[in-house]
Amino acid sequence: MGFLTSKDVRTVYGCPYGLVLNIFFKRRNNIMKSLFLSLCFIFTILVAYSPESYGDFSFDIDSFTVDSGASTIVDEFDDDIEPPSGPSGPATYSVFATFSTDAESGGVLNMNSNDVFTIGNERFIDIWLQDIISPGIGGRIEGKFSFSNGITPNAAFRIEIISPIANGVSLFIEKSPSGIIYASVNSEGNGLGVTESQTDITSSLSGITNITLRLDVSNANIVTASLDYGSDTIFDVTLPGTGTLFGAADYWAGFGAEEDALQCGIEMSQAIYTAGDTVTAQAFRIANLGLDPISVEWKVWLGTPFTSPIPIVNIGADGTFVLPAGFDLDFGPLPLFPAAILPLGTYELSTRVLDPVTGELLCEDLNEFEIQ
Repeated sequence: MGFLTSKDVRTVYGCPYGLVLNIFFKRRNNIMKSLFLSLCFIFTILVAYSPESYGDFSFDIDSFTVDSGASTIVDEFDDDIEPPSGPSGPATYSVFATFSTDAESGGVLNMNSNDVFTIGNERFIDIWLQDIISPGIGGRIEGKFSFSNGITPNAAFRIEIISPIANGVSLFIEKSPSGIIYASVNSEGNGLGVTESQTDITSSLSGITNITLRLDVSNANIVTASLDYGSDTIFDVTLPGTGTLFGAADYWAGFGAEEDALQCGIEMSQAIYTAGDTVTAQAFRIANLGLDPISVEWKVWLGTPFTSPIPIVNIGADGTFVLPAGFDLDFGPLPLFPAAILPLGTYELSTRVLDPVTGELLCEDLNEFEIQ
């Protein structure tokens, strides 16, 4: 029980670990008792928790191209042998990942949460071609990605050029906790990262499951980024912001994916409930997939058409609620209450996780549903 360290832990209505379950009993008493009992179940299971694997993001890379100015390497991922194997033989790449069997199949390389390399609370897949572009000559790299299952919040895929002894420039496609998809151009050097630009591309990816990312290096070692929505070989936008590569050593070119260690999510079993249905959270998840404990502030609330939002869980503002390393629990399916005893209208069951010191939003999942 080391992670249940909040001062807010208390016993309420027989629930052994009622973590600030601020249940609204003034109206619809039976509804709130149902919610309460379900959440008591959650925190009872927290005590008996044991880690288990949970795959979250899943992205495919269809091709990776590096033009060094003197030669071009293209990997179509069509030999069904995972990296480090590639066009130059069995040791083409340097790899920071543990690829599953058949990760490379059907002309794509799949990158998913179960194959990440973890250092502390960083979870990533890095694949590198070393010493591939020389300073002062110019070149480009391209990665064609597909995401038929969508882009998971708090996850990203990317291409990158680095000077291994100085700095690097990367192009990320990432989804924020609130669901906005950004294209981000980032520079990094001396352990410090700078976001050169961040562009909302959510609407541009509507109905699209393929995108090609491109980084061009000029003879002056200045890097620009562009995107091809739909991967039709026509680049639709050059992104604002540039980065500059330093150092005399040859540059590395790579691609990869990553996710935040902190994960949360609620998924309702239906969008619309009617009399006879039970309002159910099909998924109700909170996780710390990293190697270090994380102090968080965790909130869950019920929004109703007849009152202000009702706080269900509100814990950790004082920094004493700690998720242990490797913690990953999904309590769903979790029955909440009968739809018939609620007024008709729009409701929500949502969750948010914050940094208890800075208030930074770490994870959010908003879920509306209708009772008709």
